[in-house]
Amino acid sequence: MTENNHVVRLLTALGVALLLYVVLLPGNGIMAQPVRERLPVPELTYVVEPIIQGESGLLRVSLTFQGDASGSSRLLLPLEWAEGVGLYRAIRNIQSLSEDTKIEDTKEPHVKIVHHRPNTRVSLSYEVVSQPPGTKLTREIYYYPVLRPSYFYVMGQALWVYPDMPESNPLHLSLHWKNIPDGWALINSFGLSKSRQKVNTTLQSFREGTFLAGDYRIKTIIINKEPVYAVIRGGFGFTDEEFHKLVKQIFQVTRDFWKARGFPHYYVALLPTDDVSGRTGGEGRTNSFILYVPKDSNLSEHRHTLAHELFHEWNPRRLGGFELISGVEDERLYWFSEGFTDYYASLLLLRAGLFSLEDYVAGYNSLIKDYYTSPVRLLTAAEMVQKRKTSYEVERLFYRRGAVLAHYWDIAIRSATNNKSSLDEVMRSLLKSAKAKGVSLSHKRIAHALHPYLGERGTRDIEKYIDRGELVPADNPFGTCAIAEVNNYHPWDMGFEAAKSFKTRVISGVKPDSNAHRAGLRDGQKWVSGGYVHGDPNRLTKLTVIEGDKQKVVQFYPASTEAIRLPQYKLKPDISAEERARCLSQLGVPAAVQRKSQSVKK
Repeated sequence: MTENNHVVRLLTALGVALLLYVVLLPGNGIMAQPVRERLPVPELTYVVEPIIQGESGLLRVSLTFQGDASGSSRLLLPLEWAEGVGLYRAIRNIQSLSEDTKIEDTKEPHVKIVHHRPNTRVSLSYEVVSQPPGTKLTREIYYYPVLRPSYFYVMGQALWVYPDMPESNPLHLSLHWKNIPDGWALINSFGLSKSRQKVNTTLQSFREGTFLAGDYRIKTIIINKEPVYAVIRGGFGFTDEEFHKLVKQIFQVTRDFWKARGFPHYYVALLPTDDVSGRTGGEGRTNSFILYVPKDSNLSEHRHTLAHELFHEWNPRRLGGFELISGVEDERLYWFSEGFTDYYASLLLLRAGLFSLEDYVAGYNSLIKDYYTSPVRLLTAAEMVQKRKTSYEVERLFYRRGAVLAHYWDIAIRSATNNKSSLDEVMRSLLKSAKAKGVSLSHKRIAHALHPYLGERGTRDIEKYIDRGELVPADNPFGTCAIAEVNNYHPWDMGFEAAKSFKTRVISGVKPDSNAHRAGLRDGQKWVSGGYVHGDPNRLTKLTVIEGDKQKVVQFYPASTEAIRLPQYKLKPDISAEERARCLSQLGVPAAVQRKSQSVKK
């Protein structure tokens, strides 16, 4: 997920290094040498104080920074992030605390100009307000400041006002959490229970942090001798202990996969919503992961979300991030960052013993079905990038195509190496090269990581299946454990412009020879009553329409008249324990997990 919250000024006193030249005497035989002067790292100081006001509250914030040499500094307020829009509306009462300092509005509501004495420290204050009391706590609301009498939760993008500077440059921060009520837990992306914090980071990491205090329940879980904090507030349909166990299992298997160390502080927060069951959400943040969960939901519903978002800590972040082309991230790479992450979320849940082999097979079948029956499955990479922000199906195609390609390459690597290597080695080689060389993710680099196992095939596959959008084969990753079946499947197809027709109440876009057309549906008919279920080709559609002066009922199954050959897999009914163990071992499931699963079944 990317954002464009402000214009970066390329030439500021905070962000530009001066290039000097030291000229030595010609007689020394030494040429002029460029020397780069290192400018001081900018410092920001914040003091944050919660103010409780009846059933609501606010945060009173003060900010101190070094003013620009010009005597004017550009100040940026929160703008937007994901579901949160117009975030500057939650920032109020911006006031100067310094002498000879004036804050000026601009045409952009999230931009202010601070006039001050040149090169002096500038202090100002502002307030952060919440949604009105009684606002339904949906997952979208968490993208805004959430301030209640017993707690607060705020993302950095909704909290911090700051002087304009490059987001990737080093930054020294001083944070003071003032007058936190007795009994409140205090945790954020940079520490636990610290009312005063000194942080060396970047503006981007600071703004992508999470900041919370209040009636949270915090449990310390040790993973490879390093702490992970499980943070919960509110009640759910499962116990805190069950959540702690899930966190430990998923973090352990993921960090073991990456052979990861060096996480002195990380937490996962479980926050309640008033949404209906099944409407969950989650997001990886700086040194944290936030999970938004309906109060009555089942914990098992969130295993994949937690595993997926935790894997994002590495893919693409620690793998180098997306390559920049003309200064813009190469969005074609979402097939890798989302599709491979989805693939490994399921695989690591299997390796952790949280998915059974049956679960894993069913998940692969569902993936193939969703991908092969998608109406946009053959889009090119360029078309996907163009349409992904306006089409849910196109957005999901990045996940589906990438995940099937991950299976395809893993099968190929295991076959080529007689099961001595797998896609795992490719992922870890990408991590190693990112650490050593500081390179970004690109199609070329992914193909290079595949080369030791597949030769030039990696390059050809990326061109064929990603760039040109040809259908990725859904091969058998289960070996002799599973039987392949190819079914003639008729995917969902209403046969007319259903959404547009429902809105206008006039039938349009009827396809010749579609089931809808064969049943008597025609352009221009008035839609009187009846509806349809999106995505289900087996649910009979009944529509009452008027044509001329006659009313009639049209019935049909919303399925394509052309069948798709759909591969599906099922475990052999007589599979032996030895065969199952061999299959699980090939998928990387440790013997200890297999033994534990067997003992649970018994």
